[in-house]
Amino acid sequence: MIHTPQLLCVLTGMCISACISVTVITVNVDTSRVAAYTSDYFLSVTIDAGVIGAHLTPVQNFNPPRLLNMAKELAPAVWRLGGTDEDYIIFNRSSNAVQDFDALVLNEKQWDMINAFSRDAGWHLIYGLSALIRAQDGKWNPSNAEELFKYTSSKGYTVSWELGNEPDLFSGHSGANVTASQLAADFKTLRSILNRYDGASVLNDSFHVRLAGPDTATLNRENYFQDFLKELGDGVIDAVTWHHYYENGQKAKVEDFYDPVFMDSLVGLLDDGQKIAKQYSPSSEVWLGETSSCSHGGAPNISNTFVAGNLWLDKLGLAALYNYTAVCRQTYVGGNYGLLDRDLYPLPDYFTSVLYKRLVGPRVLSVKGGMDPHRIVRVYAHCSNPTNYPKGHVTFIVINLLNETVQLMLADFLIEHPMSLYLLTPGDGGIQSKQMMLNGNLLELENDNVPQLPSKQIAAQSDFFFPPHSYGYIVTDAAAKACT
Repeated sequence: MIHTPQLLCVLTGMCISACISVTVITVNVDTSRVAAYTSDYFLSVTIDAGVIGAHLTPVQNFNPPRLLNMAKELAPAVWRLGGTDEDYIIFNRSSNAVQDFDALVLNEKQWDMINAFSRDAGWHLIYGLSALIRAQDGKWNPSNAEELFKYTSSKGYTVSWELGNEPDLFSGHSGANVTASQLAADFKTLRSILNRYDGASVLNDSFHVRLAGPDTATLNRENYFQDFLKELGDGVIDAVTWHHYYENGQKAKVEDFYDPVFMDSLVGLLDDGQKIAKQYSPSSEVWLGETSSCSHGGAPNISNTFVAGNLWLDKLGLAALYNYTAVCRQTYVGGNYGLLDRDLYPLPDYFTSVLYKRLVGPRVLSVKGGMDPHRIVRVYAHCSNPTNYPKGHVTFIVINLLNETVQLMLADFLIEHPMSLYLLTPGDGGIQSKQMMLNGNLLELENDNVPQLPSKQIAAQSDFFFPPHSYGYIVTDAAAKACT
């Protein structure tokens, strides 16, 4: 990408009435080959396991129509029901489940509602089992998990599984000391039990993940992630998972959310995670199993506002280039980082995610200069979603971090046909607005349903203008060889 500062002047009659500073970005993309692959369920979600303890009314019943209507718009997706509380949940309080903590109880009725919601939404459930139910010898006690497996099998539910949330933090959260070596042994036990049950976990023809882990909070704390995978070996888990947040939400500043250096901090981690996973578990997919902008519930009035879309879209763009096959957004609802607020109304990142699902396909293309450090305008390219677009179409993701207008000039072969623009800008309140505009129109639900999200048609041979601190999508018929 080539950056060129210019002045854009507006003529009124024969006079110049106004001039604004414009940065011109020239974009080219290699459409001859696929640079990386994601999956149909790449953009996925989490829901905190605390809903089982009725911490998030009314979500725990999984039945509000608005909750389901908006979930369907994100299908197909994996939804991870997990988090800190998962290690304190047991199924139908059992005398065989030995634990050293006060447990929340998941009952059969709740499990039925969870699976019905998953089915109706078109999501695939991956459920986090407690790793803190342990025998006297320190090994994981699988008896309670087996009760859940038996009930799940008897009902014909299709579920995938995890074991433990952020085990590298157990000593701080629970006082438990579960070593990487011990957890690897526990996963082998879990896999051998799962192999006795019929039914493959299938979201679609390309989904084969039955067991995922280790869901560490970091890649490098005491080498837990690497030691676990090294001890585990290949063929036990189907997806390697780790978690990522840019920073603690209690310390976040709005300026961080449009700082290219801050955003680039993810690059090395994505690379390290992929390399470690492929060294020790080469047959596994690699996922960001839980991720958002800020940890500790997010940053109030920052991570639940328009400006958070910079980090979200950039993370999706980068993870795709590193061949991650799922990015599980913390969280679908709740906290200060949810796609929906606590009243189940959509925040800006929700609409951004719906558009991503509709427009972006799993084939990733290489943008020239698209990985240069400290990019102030970030551009990513994919083959368009083949469900919604003919072969050869390309979707661009554009993020303007500048406080000035950007003129985006696509290479000539990309603009030979009319194009579609989905320009996203903040509502009232600027970049910290909790409302979003699509091509100048405010986005709101219509009778608890997602409204039409129409594009603006752009004539062939045209450039694009992205206002200060905006982002969006461009779809063009590029006759891309990689997309046929």
